Amino acid sequence: MLLNNLAWCLAETNDPAALDYAERAYRLAPAHAGIANTYGWVLVQRGETARGIETMRRAVALEPNESQRRLYLAKALIKTGDRAGARKELEVVASKGGGSQAEAQQLLSTL
Repeated sequence: MLLNNLAWCLAETNDPAALDYAERAYRLAPAHAGIANTYGWVLVQRGETARGIETMRRAVALEPNESQRRLYLAKALIKTGDRAGARKELEVVASKGGGSQAEAQQLLSTL
């Protein structure tokens, strides 16, 4: 988890080292949804969108009830122009309530 958290922090500051740390964390724990999500998000941020989205879909499959993972997947799909895919994920998040609901509804209104 330390590698994952470091990767996330570095990604938030656009540090290129984020990818290395995220990849190392993912190699150690590929079945951990949070780590898969971080790795996928970093890949998307670095322009490796296909691989990133595939990894983020795996994170959602590992924890389908976790709204934050779906929200980040939707953001990645929006970034690639997949508005229909993003809408599907956002509708699930918006219907569940919780802390991500408002952001999901806001993003839905832009699609």
